Amino acid sequence: GHPLPAGERRFVGRRADLSTLPGKAKLSTTSSPQRGEGGRAKRRPGEGALRPDATVHLTALPCRERVRQHRTLLHRAALLGAACLALLFASAPAQAQFTVCNQTLDVVNLAIGQEVEEVFQTDGWWTVGANQCADVIRDELKNRFVYVYATDVFGQAILGGSPEMCIERRRFSIRGDKECWKNGHIAARFFEVDTKDQPRWTFFLAGRNP
Repeated sequence: GHPLPAGERRFVGRRADLSTLPGKAKLSTTSSPQRGEGGRAKRRPGEGALRPDATVHLTALPCRERVRQHRTLLHRAALLGAACLALLFASAPAQAQFTVCNQTLDVVNLAIGQEVEEVFQTDGWWTVGANQCADVIRDELKNRFVYVYATDVFGQAILGGSPEMCIERRRFSIRGDKECWKNGHIAARFFEVDTKDQPRWTFFLAGRNP
């Protein structure tokens, strides 16, 4: 009931009921943790313990455990790769062929003659470097005798023989071995190789054989 000093006003009203605000907003209060002896906060039972439904990430595992799991995965991947390679090679059929290995110190050019469907056929050229090999026939060998003609980089024959067959200066495949000049081809003497009826044969070209 005392009068207020000049210039001061007092607002009098009821305490606001927050439950009546729009959206039913409510204030939440957080109680301070209980203190025990020595001023230390007491931990409630179960507080800080790992919940049964908690998920343990790999990064939380010990370093040795992560290394062990990594090695296990690598081992399984290696076994799977080996199994795939073994299956691939097992399913691939064996490939017979006629191979010529150049044991000279020069580059040589090769032509091959063989009987194909009861007619002699010559094919060329294969260029083979020194101490290298070339698979000149990739199919299964059906003939006991295969004929080889070889020249150096100057076109000089380095392998002598008696059977005469047809060749060309550029890449060719010629059916027939008769009257080479008359048919516009070049006659050349091929060296006869006896494969002993083996499905695979390697011929070593060691040097000049006039």
